[in-house]
Amino acid sequence: MAQLYLWLLAFIAIFDLVVLVLNLTRLRYRTRFSRLRLVIGLVLAALLITGIFRPSAVDLTDKLMLLIFALTAVTWAVIRKGVGETYVLLSLGTAGLMDWRNFKSYVVESTTANSVTINFTNYLKRTRTLTLLGDSHEIQSFIQTKMTQKR
Repeated sequence: MAQLYLWLLAFIAIFDLVVLVLNLTRLRYRTRFSRLRLVIGLVLAALLITGIFRPSAVDLTDKLMLLIFALTAVTWAVIRKGVGETYVLLSLGTAGLMDWRNFKSYVVESTTANSVTINFTNYLKRTRTLTLLGDSHEIQSFIQTKMTQKR
């Protein structure tokens, strides 16, 4: 049974690390950090890490499990939505990672000097809104390039 847990923990750890690396390297324009998510995730990770040092946690599998859950909490805290070269991360739910080919149209609106709101519309006529940090002209040209490449 412990071997099954170790395989499961390895799978979760690899998944978390891949998500972190992709989110930090593959997104060209990102949203702001959510302070609330950052605080909740880091506090939860700190509590899980302190659970490693409790006297009753003597099993290595228990310690690894708490460490992997802490990694998942940190991943949840620092992941951000945005647009990248191959995908768009619109939400942090199950339908959040989308290919550029899923979108039919878009509208870019400049909300502040360094903030841009983009409304993506897919073929089912569902609109998804994303607020990114960056220059509106740069983001407009980036999205235009991606939308023309998909055809």
